[in-house]
Amino acid sequence: MKKISFIGAGKMATALISCIHKKNLFKIIASDKDNKNLIKIKNQFKIKTTNNNKEAIKNSYIVFICVKPQDIDEVLTEIKDVVKKQLIVSIAAGVRIKHLENRLKNARIIRVMPNINCIVGDMAAGFSKGKYATKNDARIVSKILSSA
Repeated sequence: MKKISFIGAGKMATALISCIHKKNLFKIIASDKDNKNLIKIKNQFKIKTTNNNKEAIKNSYIVFICVKPQDIDEVLTEIKDVVKKQLIVSIAAGVRIKHLENRLKNARIIRVMPNINCIVGDMAAGFSKGKYATKNDARIVSKILSSA
């Protein structure tokens, strides 16, 4: 089973993890700087958690970046050398694809704007793919979002 990583384990990440976990689509790992978020997610979903973003990304097929916009540059700087072939999916509000592409050279990026209804499993979301993302990447993200 392919691995999906979540950098950031707040409300939206938890909602997405819940939907993906129910469908058993991927092996899931979550990272966050807040241990309270990690303990909650680990207990609720019985998934692996870590404070180390690089560890979370290692061997992942897809990486969801679910951090606040003010934290995005710190996260991108930290992970840029670890991102190789992973599909990067960002839900960071207001952070443009171009900015992500400039920081993560040649990465396949999809930007998603989910809504809060994801928390109850009744989400609508729009997404846009970057210049390196493929049609297959978009199909996979659409499938993941449909689970929510």
